[in-house]
Amino acid sequence: MVNPSQETFPPDGRVVVIGMATRQLQLRFGERVCWMNHWELFGKFRLPEKVAAICVSVKLQQEHLTRIRSLAEKLEIKRFELEASTDTLEERLKFWFGGNGHDSRVGGDGVGILAPPRELQTEGEIKVVTSRVRPLKGQPRTHFSRGRMNELMTSIKAIGQQTPILVRRVEGNSSYDYELLDGERRLRACTLLGITEMLAVVRTVANDEEQFTRSFVANFAREGHTPLDTARAISKMLAFPELKQLGRTASIKRIANIAGKSEVWVYQYLKLLTLPTEVQAMLEPDENDRYVLPLSMGTYLCTIEHREIQLKICQEVIKNKLSMNQARNLARKLAIEAGLKAGSAQRRPDDDYRIMCNYLRKTVEGSENLLTMPHRSLDELFLHRGLDERNARIHEIDQAITLLTKLRRALEIKRPKERK
Repeated sequence: MVNPSQETFPPDGRVVVIGMATRQLQLRFGERVCWMNHWELFGKFRLPEKVAAICVSVKLQQEHLTRIRSLAEKLEIKRFELEASTDTLEERLKFWFGGNGHDSRVGGDGVGILAPPRELQTEGEIKVVTSRVRPLKGQPRTHFSRGRMNELMTSIKAIGQQTPILVRRVEGNSSYDYELLDGERRLRACTLLGITEMLAVVRTVANDEEQFTRSFVANFAREGHTPLDTARAISKMLAFPELKQLGRTASIKRIANIAGKSEVWVYQYLKLLTLPTEVQAMLEPDENDRYVLPLSMGTYLCTIEHREIQLKICQEVIKNKLSMNQARNLARKLAIEAGLKAGSAQRRPDDDYRIMCNYLRKTVEGSENLLTMPHRSLDELFLHRGLDERNARIHEIDQAITLLTKLRRALEIKRPKERK
């Protein structure tokens, strides 16, 4: 139960929720509720602006709870709450936000943008005819994993639809009664299964821009979208009249706040749209949900403003199955040859020296650990593996020996030949 004696919550304060599903809460409270993975806090992270509280699921591992609590103390975030369920979390948010939860969406510059009107209402759960629900026009998410779709269909077939879809009413349309706001995977799954009726919650929204924004929050606060889905959604939001009038910098900042991400995150995805269409296609998953290029490679290619080099790197990555580091080295080599810069600021010799030392140390330590395992022999590692696996590992060791031999020769001090 929320303690009524708690001090007043800041009127523009935001709440970070970790380890709990917040889709419905985000739709209700807007950008004041931000969802994050616990691992996002343990690196080069950036919390959204004006965070006044962190709410964490009690189901998180104790070590993660301890680290997050320490982080909250370090950042002087006084409100740190453990939540047993989304119901208790919703009760706490209603208390903090004044009960109704309708977010004014006033940014740090004091300009309200994409603000849901006060009269917005959500009806109770009802049943709707599946075929009378129109998919969301301009859905920001275009890729739906076949594997996850099959899992969802199996679940629905076994126990039925557990989570209602979110819809809005459509007036004057002979084909549809509702338009989808959130839950396209569920709608597709039920359609494929031939389920004629679905559970739904009806929401009133002010306009198409608010509808798209809510769908953006619902989709991109969780996994499953492609890098280009995100990039296109951000680009579309930047074209909203209410955002365009703020200017690009302020618009980027506002979108970052809506998504609960940093401004760098927004710029990173937008930059992907500048890549050649051939490269963009490689950032999309195939029918088996496999990516030709990872997002990290797409982001790196954006730092090279040379179309031919971008395409050549992609071709080499596919042809020779280059690792990320190999592709980066190739990119630097080609960029230097063309008189261009690649990547961020150039590394100093000291940086590369540390990389070399770390690599050699890990190679020696790793080899020693494998050769001196007290609990099993190397032969035991291959008991249930074919001869091809053993030969493949031997080939990799031979490659490592060849490269290490070259590295050793390169490091040897070149002494002048003695005269006879």
